[in-house]
Amino acid sequence: MRIGVDIGGTFTDLVVEDDTGSRRTWKASSTPPDFGAGVLAALNPSCRACPG
Repeated sequence: MRIGVDIGGTFTDLVVEDDTGSRRTWKASSTPPDFGAGVLAALNPSCRACPG
């Protein structure tokens, strides 16, 4: 599994690629000055969507 994150001024975008090469994307609001909170906001639903 690979995860890519793009933190922008308005949105934080997350892409998850599974072992088969299938990709899914999520978007959350960016959260300056704590950009990590925006990453976690995008990551939480992606974790719930992954099997296992």
